[in-house]
Amino acid sequence: MKERKQRDDDKRQTAFHEAGHFIIAEHFGVGVRCHLVDRGTPTDWETSFTGQTTYRRSTAFRHAVIGWAGVLGQEMHAKEHDEWFNEVDFIWEYFEVGPEDMSETDLQAVNGHPMKRRAFDTAVRILSRNFQQVQIVAANLIKKGVHP
Repeated sequence: MKERKQRDDDKRQTAFHEAGHFIIAEHFGVGVRCHLVDRGTPTDWETSFTGQTTYRRSTAFRHAVIGWAGVLGQEMHAKEHDEWFNEVDFIWEYFEVGPEDMSETDLQAVNGHPMKRRAFDTAVRILSRNFQQVQIVAANLIKKGVHP
């Protein structure tokens, strides 16, 4: 029972993470698709699911914005818009101090442009305006494992 709950939570968080990436990539006109990968039983070090968002090449700045969108989207998974929006400064501070919690791909994207805070703020603005779309994409990922 505990394992099932953990798997469901992992899937939901991963879906929101990938939905964040996808919505920003789509905003920039470079989004292709996103999907989840079931990794099986969760462990102390790995979640049950991972994901991948595919998008066409873009500028380093846009790539950094897309990189930030994963952690920002993941934090949307059990929140209303205002609750999430009020926590974005905490997200910035947490990931500036402990970036090892970001995936290697996201970390490379975020560090690929010198204006990290500007990229972060841009991701916040885009996701805030598209909060409901993130939820729709995440729900589709949870149900089908792929979007679109």
